[in-house]
Amino acid sequence: MVLVATGVDVGPALPPGFAAVNAGYVHSCAVRVAGALVCWGDDDFGQVSPPTGEFVDVATGYWHACAVRRDSTITCWGSDEQGQASAPHGEFATVTAGKWHTCALRTDGAAACWGWDAHGEASPPPGPFAALEAGAYHTCGIRRGGSVDCWGSNSNRRATPPDGEFVAVSAGDAHTCALRTDESVACWGAATFARAAPPAGRFTIVSAGDVHSCAVDVTRRVRCWGHGYDGRAAPPDGEFVAVSAGYWHTCGVRVDGTVTCWGDDTAGQSSPPMLDT
Repeated sequence: MVLVATGVDVGPALPPGFAAVNAGYVHSCAVRVAGALVCWGDDDFGQVSPPTGEFVDVATGYWHACAVRRDSTITCWGSDEQGQASAPHGEFATVTAGKWHTCALRTDGAAACWGWDAHGEASPPPGPFAALEAGAYHTCGIRRGGSVDCWGSNSNRRATPPDGEFVAVSAGDAHTCALRTDESVACWGAATFARAAPPAGRFTIVSAGDVHSCAVDVTRRVRCWGHGYDGRAAPPDGEFVAVSAGYWHTCGVRVDGTVTCWGDDTAGQSSPPMLDT
């Protein structure tokens, strides 16, 4: 799921290739450095058929995806059964997609959400926020002072963040993880499969998925914890600048700008396209 404080896992400047990747349910999307979108995996609802144009951010939900254009408007595609792909008008900085709802950070710091709202996940409190992250049935945001505020389903206390100052937050299915200012990771919510039991260390990015989580440490190595079925929590070797934990798969951007995915690939969600030569 989506993913870091900016709403999508973006690392430092990259060579030609991909600048960001976001792993959803059975599909994935990425933003090329030049701004074009590329998606792969299941396309039953058109969720891997993105529009053309130049984009700065992308988010994948259950059966839909949304992206922020360079002009700060939002475009969504895929399933719109609950209104999750019906983005409002306005100017936005980032976007994040949950299971059947979507949230975005307006340029003035206010949160806007649309789609499924049975648990209040699409009813954000007043801002301003520095970042937003939509999980399956809850949403979390980082206040400009560094505290985390969550709303929506609080089953397993997934929407009850700890005290402290944070720089990034990632809402998964039934748990949430966040990056503290001292570069340590804190997680809360469902504890089964140890998905909310992060390793010690210093990290730059964290991403909470369905029953696993992953993070990039300060040496640019990806470390994952939680349920490892199908290899979703078994990252490859190498240096990464971004990581995104989806439902049954995980994707990351390597330092050379290529995307690598691991875990379940039944719909091709872990088979990203090659870079253009």
